[in-house]
Amino acid sequence: MGDSWLGREREVPLDDEIVEEPQSVTLTEGISFVVRKLGLPVPQMSHAEIAQAEVPKDPSNLSDNDLTGQMSLWTRIMSYTRYELGKADVEKTAKLNQYNRQRALLYLELRSQGGNTEEEIRQKLKSNVQLSKHLKAAEVAAARYKLLEALFFGYRQNYTMLSRELTKRGLIVFADVADME
Repeated sequence: MGDSWLGREREVPLDDEIVEEPQSVTLTEGISFVVRKLGLPVPQMSHAEIAQAEVPKDPSNLSDNDLTGQMSLWTRIMSYTRYELGKADVEKTAKLNQYNRQRALLYLELRSQGGNTEEEIRQKLKSNVQLSKHLKAAEVAAARYKLLEALFFGYRQNYTMLSRELTKRGLIVFADVADME
């Protein structure tokens, strides 16, 4: 086989050796293209805007205008975070699929060469540098997804607290779902 993974083995790469692959950039651009093609608005927020957002300690002390402003801000933050969470989910799945595919290809290559026991094949799979990079990329993508998921649920708590205060003040009027159809 011309492009064998064998012979490229060394220690597992360090974290700073893992860089965003062009495939990841292409995947992110592809997601944005699909969303734009469907005509859906993409949530936009600057990192500065998010960094400056603070949860009011006691929303009952806010004026009606400040409360609705906070509600609007946290709605936007949640929308943005949910969009990023969706992209991270796609990325996580893609990276895991890349790892599984490369592992299967290498396994088949090692099996076809003959002379290797299953234990030897397992050891070669574990020590393969390229495969280790794919695994590390999948793990990083999964960790990013988990972090965004945790942030989203935290932001949702902030949103819920503000929503309850708006409801308590009678500033939110809930429409019957049948009225919306």
